[in-house]
Amino acid sequence: MPMIDEVVATLVLAGGATNVTAETSFIDFTATLRQPRQRGRVFVLGHFQLTVGTGATALTGRLRRGLDSTAPLVGEGNAETVKTAPAQTEPLILCVTEERDNVAETVYTYTVQQTGATDQATAVTRTLFAFMY
Repeated sequence: MPMIDEVVATLVLAGGATNVTAETSFIDFTATLRQPRQRGRVFVLGHFQLTVGTGATALTGRLRRGLDSTAPLVGEGNAETVKTAPAQTEPLILCVTEERDNVAETVYTYTVQQTGATDQATAVTRTLFAFMY
């Protein structure tokens, strides 16, 4: 059974707006993980709540390894249909693993993009948790 070597977590409870239609940084997360072996696996779990913009039909959340929306995508970035009325809270959940080799520090950025919105979404809660095993 794998052992958990290092746990790093962050919780951001304050709001903030995300762009109307462009992929925009929603939470920046710098994880400094001590890697006791040549190769390790990073597990990232996130829960986010947004008040969606008027007219939004979908939200796309993406985890990127780097500092902005041009950094490499980790896992998938699929559009999720908005299930709430305008100006209501919509949840997004993230669960991703990836192999890391000989890396002392990893920077992750979670980005969000709205489809069809005519105004900005607002963050209600943002939680991102990572550990290496």
